[in-house]
Amino acid sequence: MDNIKELGFSPDQGMLVIEKSVPQIGRLLWHTTLGNTARINEIILKSRVVEDSYLAHESVRKGHRAGIIVGNLDLDGQRLPYTGLEPYTVGLGLTVDEIIKIEAEAGMRIIRSLGNSDLDYQYLQNLHGLRADTGMIKELATIYGALVARFRALGESDRSGFRSDTYAHIQQVPNISYWVNGDNLSQRLILPRVSTDFFPTTKVGLTDKQLRGYMFVSELGRFGHPLVREAVRLI
Repeated sequence: MDNIKELGFSPDQGMLVIEKSVPQIGRLLWHTTLGNTARINEIILKSRVVEDSYLAHESVRKGHRAGIIVGNLDLDGQRLPYTGLEPYTVGLGLTVDEIIKIEAEAGMRIIRSLGNSDLDYQYLQNLHGLRADTGMIKELATIYGALVARFRALGESDRSGFRSDTYAHIQQVPNISYWVNGDNLSQRLILPRVSTDFFPTTKVGLTDKQLRGYMFVSELGRFGHPLVREAVRLI
């Protein structure tokens, strides 16, 4: 899909409003010395520098812009989520199946690097915000940064305007807003959203291990959250 404009529809399909807690950042704040109002406000202020890149990632993943590149992904009747990494493959001449396999294999490599099954389990608990291991959260944020760097290294070959168009839509939404919610932090973000009704259904084939790797990558993007990145930098 070198020319994504061939799909021929307007991406202006409305906005997606998300209000939820940010379990990773809540644990990073309240289990370290960062959990006071002054420090939280400082972290929020400094995080604005990287907020656009996170919103762009989320608009690709949750706002369904990735569908412009790969369509609606179907694995044996199961609708696969997007990873947010799809834009790095635009212009490389890859098929959708090749793109999905690259993402899946990246996840498989990370899972193998985590070691034994118990350690794997602990990482997954932190990934889902169910544990409060600051060291693992910090490591997962580092792993995510390395993953993005690896995909960026695939090449600056996007001649379609996908990236610039994504950021142009991001400029139309407000900053993420935050408020303290008990021992956690909640957020409200608004994302540009496109309708999946216009996308073709793309059949993909993944082994169980590949699917596990792919799903891991699809969730790892939460560690690109601007507050997580800034808090991790300060710990």
